[in-house]
Amino acid sequence: MKELPPGRIFHLLDNTWTLTLGTSVSDFERTYIEETVDSQYNGRLTKFDIQSTYVADDHHVFVVGAETENSDFDYEYNDTTFPAFPYYDASEGSNRTNSVYAQDQMTFGDFSAAVGVRQDDNEDFGKETTWRIAPTYKFKQTGTRIKATVGTGFKAPTLYQLYSTYGNQNLNAETSIGWDAGIEQSLFDNSLILSVTYFYNDIDDYIDFDSATSTYQNIAELETKGIESSIALYPNEMITLQLSYTYTDSKNADDSRKARIPLHKGSLSVNVYPTENIKINTNVTYIGQRDDATETLGEYTLVNLASAYQINDQIEVFGRIDNLFDENYEEVAGYGTAGISGYAGVKFTF
Repeated sequence: MKELPPGRIFHLLDNTWTLTLGTSVSDFERTYIEETVDSQYNGRLTKFDIQSTYVADDHHVFVVGAETENSDFDYEYNDTTFPAFPYYDASEGSNRTNSVYAQDQMTFGDFSAAVGVRQDDNEDFGKETTWRIAPTYKFKQTGTRIKATVGTGFKAPTLYQLYSTYGNQNLNAETSIGWDAGIEQSLFDNSLILSVTYFYNDIDDYIDFDSATSTYQNIAELETKGIESSIALYPNEMITLQLSYTYTDSKNADDSRKARIPLHKGSLSVNVYPTENIKINTNVTYIGQRDDATETLGEYTLVNLASAYQINDQIEVFGRIDNLFDENYEEVAGYGTAGISGYAGVKFTF
């Protein structure tokens, strides 16, 4: 996968108005090689965006923006399991989504809130308007902050979910409504932060892989709720640590548990900054047991390493190693996952 994300920021009107222009280009390939099956999916994603941020006064910061995203793909599938009856399939296509959004970040003393609205116009799935409200209140004397969020969501199927070997062109877009509420406590001059949040989401036409048909399908309704908790530690300027745990109770419309969503998930992330130009990250993720069709997928732990070096204001080199210990695990029953993998790249900012 290749990615090029340059951008440009302009500060105007004595820094009360900031105009940000951005673009990103991604190119990726998926190749599946089996004894008698050869399949390849190539995808490209190009995005342009503009965002305007205006500090109106001490109480309001207005953000408005627009973006356009174009994705296209081509794929080939060749199956020679039965040499006398070989099967070949090929396809290509594209999709564009244009979006506009606006937000008011309000602050009145210890109370603040973000109120936003967004409209996505998808070439294949039409227009959808979503909104989000996120109030917070901070008790300065105790370092306690209470927070909440409520909003709606819209997610169109990806081209891979629609047109790949496992695709389904009859998919509908996902729509959702959700809310969360939590509390955050800062201790020891903000060197330790504790947080716990309850969340609830109701998703219609949830898109997931169906092992029975080996294609992506819509689930009529999916409900997820649970608790997220975290502990963040900042012992000094060189090291940060964050420990998190999520309990998720997920149910289908018939009240059965949703396949492949774990009850228990935890992670430990350690960031080290040897110098101001170097960042090193170690992430350990634990995924608990999950049910999938007629079998139970085992728990597993992944260790990932990443580092970045900022050469100057315009150039950053980065690299990462995923699945450092080559853990053997399944996210979908019967389908393998990548072993130890390495990535490297250069990021240019103009």
